[in-house]
Amino acid sequence: MDVISVIRTKRDRGELSEAQIDWVVDAYTRGVVAD
Repeated sequence: MDVISVIRTKRDRGELSEAQIDWVVDAYTRGVVAD
């Protein structure tokens, strides 16, 4: 999973899965994804 695919999903008005949300929160809190 990568942040680009998550952003693309939301941009296209898609619904994020629980796994995608968990991944974003985890990656952000670990500093893997910049804000």
